[in-house]
Amino acid sequence: MLLRIAHIRRFGRQKTICGTCDLICRYDVVCCEDLNVKGMVRNHHLAKSVSDASWGTFVTMLEYKAWWYGKTLVKIGRFYPSSKTCHHCGHVKEDLSLSDRYYTCPNCGELIDRDLNAAKNILDEGLRNISAGTVDYTDGEGVRLACKHSLMKSESHKSLACG
Repeated sequence: MLLRIAHIRRFGRQKTICGTCDLICRYDVVCCEDLNVKGMVRNHHLAKSVSDASWGTFVTMLEYKAWWYGKTLVKIGRFYPSSKTCHHCGHVKEDLSLSDRYYTCPNCGELIDRDLNAAKNILDEGLRNISAGTVDYTDGEGVRLACKHSLMKSESHKSLACG
């Protein structure tokens, strides 16, 4: 059983490597959330899913590929309310729970998938940070600044967010 799980994870890592290369090669700017993976793993309801998703590995691969291909990776701060903010009007809904899979804005009535809403907000925030020049390139981490490109904080490109 353990050997089977190891093979499944190895196959997943290979798919992750291909996925990161595809994202970075296709887009000049990729935006993602700077998630607190260690904190999420401590939550027993999320631990297995977060560990199986290998988010930390995925972001590390994105950072490396962005550096290698001279692209920009923008990480959005973990406290930015990407899921709670209406992409259409900007209203912040304070009472959104993890079980709510759709975001319904009490201000403008917009109904949208929660993850798609968050992806659009993360992209907009990443592009806004780049255009305003407010991106913290290291995000408090020891990122090398003498690279052939800028490492920034981010998520998805506009066409990814739009489907």
